[in-house]
Order: sequence, then C-alpha cells, then structure tokens
Amino acid sequence: MQYRRLGRTSLRVSEIGLGTEYLLNQPAEVMRDVLAAATAAGCNYMDILYVTRAFWRDFGPALRPFRDKWHVQAHFEAEGGTWGPPDLKASVETFDWLLSELGGYADVAILSMMDWDKLWDGWAQEALALLQSYQARGQVGHIGVAGHHAHVMRRVVESGKVDVVMYPINLASHAVEGNPALYEACRAHDVGLVAMKPYAGGMFFVADSSVFLHWVQAGGQALQVDKVGKITPPRCLSYVLEQPVATIVPGVKSVAELNEALAYYDTPPAERSYDEIIAHIHHFTPGQCVYCNHCLPCVVDINIGETLRLLDEAHLGVTPELQARYDALAVKASACTACGDCEMRCPYEVGVADRMAEAVAVYEQQ
Repeated sequence: MQYRRLGRTSLRVSEIGLGTEYLLNQPAEVMRDVLAAATAAGCNYMDILYVTRAFWRDFGPALRPFRDKWHVQAHFEAEGGTWGPPDLKASVETFDWLLSELGGYADVAILSMMDWDKLWDGWAQEALALLQSYQARGQVGHIGVAGHHAHVMRRVVESGKVDVVMYPINLASHAVEGNPALYEACRAHDVGLVAMKPYAGGMFFVADSSVFLHWVQAGGQALQVDKVGKITPPRCLSYVLEQPVATIVPGVKSVAELNEALAYYDTPPAERSYDEIIAHIHHFTPGQCVYCNHCLPCVVDINIGETLRLLDEAHLGVTPELQARYDALAVKASACTACGDCEMRCPYEVGVADRMAEAVAVYEQQ
C-alpha cells in the first residue's frame, strides 16, 4: 500500500481506502471479513455513510477490533433523513450517538450532499459552527464537505472553513467542466481531496455497450459512456490516482471486490491504460426530459414524466386528443409547489418547475 498526505490535516492516508455504502444489508460476517482484509492490506481511510442504528448493529462490532487502525470519515446528518437539509437538532443527536460507536472520536466529520449554493450559504454555515464546537472539545479532528458539483465545492474549498472535500472522480471526470479549477483550488488551499465513486456507482461494469451516468455519478453533469475496451477496477483507479487526490474510497460489498481494487498494485502499466476509454465519454445536453421518472415521487403526486411528455407533444399545438389525455391526469401541473425535490433527483437537469408552469399555460389557461 502507498500513502499520501491528506492536505493540511497532517494525516497520512492509504491511496486506496474503503467506502462502506455497499456493506448495507450484508451479513455481519461479510462486514468483519472486509474490514479484516482491508486492514491487513494497509488501507487506513474509511468513509462511513450510514448513520442508522440498523446498520451499526452489525457494523459497530465489526469495526471495533480495527478502530485504532483507521482514520474514519463520519457523516453529520440525521438518522432517517430525507431530501433537503437535515434537521440540525436531530443531526446533533445522531452524531453524538455515532461518536459513541466510534469510541468518542471521528478523524473527519463531513457534511453530505453539498450540491447547491443556497445550501452552502444557509444550512451549512450553522452546521459548520456545530462541528467546530465538536472540534474544540476534541471529538472531531478535521471538518470536511462532500458534494457533486465542482463550482459549489470550489466555493467550499476557497472559504477556508474545511480541511477535506469528498467529490466524485472517475474516468468521466475529464469531461466535467470545473474540475481543473476545483483541483487547483484544493492544491492552493491545501485541502485534502477524497475521491468517491471511482466506478461511477458501478455503471462502468454493467454489460451494456453504452451507459448513462447520472450527475451524482459523474460529478455534476450527465454523461454518456460508449464503452470501448474492457473497463476494470485497476483502470478506473489508475485514472483517479493520476489526479491530485489523497485517497479513493471505492465501495465494496465483499472481500472479492476489495481484492479487485487492491489488484491495482499488481497490474502491469499497459493493463492500467485508460486513454481509449475516456475518448468515448460524451456530454448529454441538459434540460431535456426523457420521461424516465427518476424524479419521482412527487410530493403532490404529479406524474411528471407523462405531464412533460404531453407538453413536448404539444409543440405544434394542442389537439383534442392531447387535451383529453391531459385532462385524464389525476393531478394537473397547476398543483406543482415548486419544492425542487424532483429537480434534485433528475439526472438530466430538467427545470421541472418551469416546465410545469409551461404545461399550465398550454393546457389549463386556454
């Protein structure tokens, strides 16, 4: 295992760390085996996403024998949270409990899903003040932020308020606008860069010859990957480790998957090459609905995909047949509250609220 400096934290962290997201719902013995194997391999940086007691019922005992071997990155959020800013009071209660599971200390406390300027300007500032109080009491070593949009994360880095950022970096990253500026900001401010989603949430390994990457998987932009050549974990990790990152936290759900990542060190350079792969990654044009319904559920039960399909079909005018189909919808576009939940989930960056207003004008205000 090779080690790198995590920015100004002074921590020396393994190039290949551990993401725990895919250990959810795995048997306790699998959790123990993965942690034992990762520890034996020299991995020492771990991102722990889940703050639910159900997860920790098995994960806590599995981690305990190895806790002193790991730098743990723990998320500050409320158990059972939903889309939107977590409740701060509930987050404090959950984090206090999480610290007790970690032996009273988290090496890095991290704010999750910092994907919108208004979230950083508002809720995050209160949350940072709370984390600074944990830091003053010696319960948190360093403060970090995780997000998926380069321009927001660059603002976070340039604020001087965090020591660590976690951000998606993978074979698609060269196609994401803003990444070079984010990397340079991390270097200039000596902020440790933790790479998440090195496999784009596993999408690089699906059998399809062409795959779509959600903006969460790609880093703020929807992308298409036309797969040329065999994409392997060593190729994925080779690209990421050639970027200015301190560590990667690939998610694994078994010792076999962990070993596939660790095989990077034994893979010949020619078999790590990724040039042919990244040449076939393309931008999607944002804003065009493809009626996939990833945006659902709607808080007022609008069938968003069908409503936007009817709006698109009316570009040459509303026919009686189109009007009848719209009238048959159980909930009309005028019920939209512009809450933004659907837009946060939309892979294609569709301005749903604006398009709902268009649908009202087309179908309800004739």
